[in-house]
Amino acid sequence: MDHCFQASTKLNAAYKSDTADLTTTERVELWGRPHEDIRFNMEVDTVTFQTDAIPLSPAKLLLNGEKVDFDPFSGEAYGPVVLGGSTVIEVEAEFPWGVMKSGPLTVKEPNMSITFEFTDDMESVLATTIGDYYRSYLESFETEGDLPLKHVTGEFNRKVVESLKTKGTEGYTTQLWVKNKEIQLGDSYLTQYDGKYFTNVNVRMDYFESNFLTEEGPGDPGFHNQTLQYNLVYDNGWKVNDVQYSSMDYEEDFNETRSVMRDSGVYQLVIPARETTLETNSTPVLPAMDPAQFIINFRNMYENALNAVDFSIAEDYLLYDSDAYHELKDYIETEVDDSFEFNFTLNDPLSVETSEDGAKVRMHEKFIFTHNGDRTDYNREKVYHLTIDSEESYKITRIDILETLRD
Repeated sequence: MDHCFQASTKLNAAYKSDTADLTTTERVELWGRPHEDIRFNMEVDTVTFQTDAIPLSPAKLLLNGEKVDFDPFSGEAYGPVVLGGSTVIEVEAEFPWGVMKSGPLTVKEPNMSITFEFTDDMESVLATTIGDYYRSYLESFETEGDLPLKHVTGEFNRKVVESLKTKGTEGYTTQLWVKNKEIQLGDSYLTQYDGKYFTNVNVRMDYFESNFLTEEGPGDPGFHNQTLQYNLVYDNGWKVNDVQYSSMDYEEDFNETRSVMRDSGVYQLVIPARETTLETNSTPVLPAMDPAQFIINFRNMYENALNAVDFSIAEDYLLYDSDAYHELKDYIETEVDDSFEFNFTLNDPLSVETSEDGAKVRMHEKFIFTHNGDRTDYNREKVYHLTIDSEESYKITRIDILETLRD
């Protein structure tokens, strides 16, 4: 006699291993059938791990708070583990400067990207490194790069010293002092390239700068604030590898910060006036265009470039790879937004000095900057440094802001 089952029942299945402890239930209706195939579904998979910074020695993997015997960066898959949110992993690893951990990560996919977080002590070291470097920069600034820089790579040292050697203007004094400089916390990201570890640190700075004719004495200092990104490399300690302007918002993107330096005091660079004499029989070949008119033409193009957010409009007036080229290119491409409006209201040449290889033009400039209905009036004096290129045309190499007034 055949047995007929007329019942509803629950069937349980369990799976247990070093990486998973699973149970699941299926309800089955057995109406008049002597047998039934039951399928149990469990959401598990093996997991692989990637990172942008491989540690010195095998890393430690923690599964739901418990250490397991597995190196997550061995290239092998780990598992099976439960997907869907019930499994939390952390990774702990040793680096040349100490131990770093990833934040807790919920396993939802079979491929996990691991990012190591800087501890409070590590961020303190980065702040100290940047602070020591910038103090040495200010000291070297006073000597046009003759004093050594601290915590820098060889290539960056060369770049900074070259910039300091050409920073001053003959007959002028430049004063610089930092009111506040601080780093952003919680956003340092570790990467690895060519066997070395790198990280980027976001920095904001308030400072005063004044440029004035030495014989006339100090004028009103201009107040500035800017955001920067420091790239550091670990080479027997963290070293500054590069510094670039950043497009980060000065207020909104710096919620939690750590001080790098406050009230540096005044650092001063004095460049004596030098008399330039031409040989008796020399006849310098100067471009046909008057240097002052060249700057006026540039200002018109620069206004268009700002309002169009298009550096190429004014690019031809700048010597390629010069300080002025990089400063204006970086400013337009990282700082200027298409909601900004620039209105240049005055471009008045004050003086022109020509030489065999170029010219210097002192300008009085006024412009109106408008953003979201807020208007700021700027009143500035600048010195434009011009060189003569191979086609016997003027090109701007450097722009010194002597004084800035804002209303």
